[in-house]
Amino acid sequence: MHRWLGSTNLKDGYEGQFATYLTDILKHFKDKWEIEFDYISPVNEPQWEWNGSNQEGNRASNSDIIAIVEALYDKLQERELNTEISIMESGNLASWYNEIEYLKTKYGEEYGNYLEEVINNPSIKDKIGSHFSGHSYWSDKIEGQLTEDRQALFMKIQPYLLKGWKYWQTEYCILDGPEGAGGLDRDLAIKTALDVARVIHYDLTILRASAWQWWTAVSPEDYKDGLIYTNYKDDPNSQTIIESKLLWAFGNFSRYIRPGSVRINLNGADDKYGLLGSAYLNPVRDQIIIVFVNMGESAEPVQLNISGLDTNKRAFSFTPYVTSDNDGDDLKEYPVFKTDSIYYIPPRSVVTLLGDIEDAEKIDNKDNNIPQGFKLYQNYPNPFNPETAIEYCLNTNAMVNLSVYFINGRKVKTLVENALPAGDYIIPWDGTDAQGLKVGSGIYLYTLQSKHKSQTKKMILIR
Repeated sequence: MHRWLGSTNLKDGYEGQFATYLTDILKHFKDKWEIEFDYISPVNEPQWEWNGSNQEGNRASNSDIIAIVEALYDKLQERELNTEISIMESGNLASWYNEIEYLKTKYGEEYGNYLEEVINNPSIKDKIGSHFSGHSYWSDKIEGQLTEDRQALFMKIQPYLLKGWKYWQTEYCILDGPEGAGGLDRDLAIKTALDVARVIHYDLTILRASAWQWWTAVSPEDYKDGLIYTNYKDDPNSQTIIESKLLWAFGNFSRYIRPGSVRINLNGADDKYGLLGSAYLNPVRDQIIIVFVNMGESAEPVQLNISGLDTNKRAFSFTPYVTSDNDGDDLKEYPVFKTDSIYYIPPRSVVTLLGDIEDAEKIDNKDNNIPQGFKLYQNYPNPFNPETAIEYCLNTNAMVNLSVYFINGRKVKTLVENALPAGDYIIPWDGTDAQGLKVGSGIYLYTLQSKHKSQTKKMILIR
């Protein structure tokens, strides 16, 4: 044991001071700006030593983590903060169920096996949020790790998932990669985009991740760690903004699979060298979202066989959004195709298919120009500044109300409140409230209501 180094770099007995520091920050945001954080993560990647000075971080033994959680929980109660404690932020998958012997030998404390030794510890198990926060680093080699490590961890966390716990993937970029080549050198083309999309796919489908987060959005480095790059480190006067295909491939998931979506079964696309696919229902359950990742060099035909919908519901057609190495294929919208036709997923691409779930009789009457039921569409553009357009349609005469709300449910403005005949409508919103004052950047809800029906969607205003 190296006696000049402790099991953590937090001084012995200073857990209370650390907890005070964290809760002071939380209380400041709550009191000054009425922002209350849902979660706080006090320990990040505790199984790495972090003895160098090139990046912030600190190791923490299991007993250190437990002591920090206990002190932080008490301080949160004392300050009347509703913020939950998020742990573990494990730096890899295997540490959830394996001990880290070399750290135990070096520092004389237990490290790793976080499910048994920390999450399930009786002194803190009721003081932490009901989720696992972990990173997908060092678990992405296509041979021996990509599926194997996730399947092994899933077997360990499944009992928790059945009790309502969630798995959050809270950090990842290319450090090792599918061939073990590392993350050096920017890649603006499709290879890194596909490699990351494959990791996302397996985190969602094997580990049932309900949240997925990338390491950093904007990078000045010559490394595979950014969605957008800039060259300001080489030229401080540079104002370069360089997009990567990874940015758009990430959008094939994040733009459409929104909080509240649920994954549904999809069969026939689970080849880690070829075609991968996963399917979802959107939060209001009126749209099917299918994300395909084609790792192969040739187009892959797919024919969708939709089952399990209500007897009067159909997904008549799908709209593809394609990210590939082709110029312009940056989440590019392609022509709609009918569900019963064959669609070819382009080679080396990520493709999102969006299909509206509609009343079958309304779909059958489309050629007669009868409006497609009571339908609220996604605003366009979205995100927007300063104005967006909201489209909706009515299949019968109705008294309708179209209003915009803050994310907390407080009304911003009523855009429509009138008796309207059946038809299609478009109404603009200029980002102002009922008094004509501009509202701030953020996520807003807009709701279309009639006597018996209601639909709600989200939109993003960026000032």
